[in-house]
Amino acid sequence: MKRISAKASPTFYEYMFCEFINPKLVSSVYDIGVGPKSEYDTIKSKFKNISFFGTEPNPDFFKVLREKFPGQLLDYAISETGGESLVDFHLHPENIMASGIIPYDNGKDASPTRIKSITLDEFDSRCGAQEGVLIWMDIEGYELKALKSGSALLASGRVQLLNLEVRSKWNGKDAGCTEMEIDEFLSMHGYTKVFSYNHYRSSHHHDSIYVSANYKLPPFAETLKAVYDQARDLVATNTEEDLTLALVDLNISRMEAADKVSFLRDKISKQS
Repeated sequence: MKRISAKASPTFYEYMFCEFINPKLVSSVYDIGVGPKSEYDTIKSKFKNISFFGTEPNPDFFKVLREKFPGQLLDYAISETGGESLVDFHLHPENIMASGIIPYDNGKDASPTRIKSITLDEFDSRCGAQEGVLIWMDIEGYELKALKSGSALLASGRVQLLNLEVRSKWNGKDAGCTEMEIDEFLSMHGYTKVFSYNHYRSSHHHDSIYVSANYKLPPFAETLKAVYDQARDLVATNTEEDLTLALVDLNISRMEAADKVSFLRDKISKQS
């Protein structure tokens, strides 16, 4: 079968995620591992009153981000040891977005850089223990250990919503956590996975959204969830499920392209 390569743009998926934000319950974002992405801009464009707190351990990224991040930004890694202890941060020369505390098994990483680290609970404390927290986290396989370092935060009931990059398995990084491990840990803290999207079949990764027990999804988020759930029900095996959800994502990317064409046509017609 021919591999599906078309994808919607990252910003499109960020807007999709915004449909899951209930502004009555979410008032602050903890962006863990901000990196060279734009989720904070996308969320801020839709929810002006949300406060942002982030951390980015990559020194080069931090220099750029501190001028444009819309809130408090720290230059620490989140680690299980914390206390400003030094950890090895492995820079990946071929894909800088794949850099992180956990190295690749195949030696593709450059020599590690020593970075100061704090726990997620310590990060929360430095951010003023915000209410109505949304955690956005993409830290290349270290997500489970980072979440475990924030057990007090998760137990406080202040975290309403989480968006995590997860993988069913890792290519070349055996020490990376799996989606099943994250599901089990968050379930023990009362969080339920309600949606998975942005599927990359070849690398087994996608984004998953988890919500607290009292979280109420906005109406359109319920619609998106129903579409994906229906697609999942069409297949029987995990491999086919990955393919089906990738097809859903592909159709969304086509819808995005059509929307862009319609937008440009409308703009041109108004100018003519």
